Amino acid sequence: MELQRHLDTDHGHGYGHVERMDYLCNRVWSVVNMSAMRMMKASEFKARCLRLMDEVNTSGQEIIITKNGKPVSKLVPYCNRPQSLFGLHKGKINSHDDLIAPVDIPWDACDDPA
Repeated sequence: MELQRHLDTDHGHGYGHVERMDYLCNRVWSVVNMSAMRMMKASEFKARCLRLMDEVNTSGQEIIITKNGKPVSKLVPYCNRPQSLFGLHKGKINSHDDLIAPVDIPWDACDDPA
């Protein structure tokens, strides 16, 4: 009970200990993931902004924008989320077999276990 009250108490830094741990974990995960992302200085981004927006839209690769070597923003491609996952790949996957025709191969599940 005392520990929970301590964890929930704001100690003057604007967030409790649990929130602080979540924040730190998210920051560490972001740093790990940034190794695969392209990083760019804010001044360079400002000069090439429109071209970079088109590039991110076509390639799908995110760009991390930095100030003084620290990440401050991320440029990501815009994508609409589908309303449903059903039919998401309709027309993208083709099968030339008859998927519902009976198969002439006996299954082991049909064997009597006795």
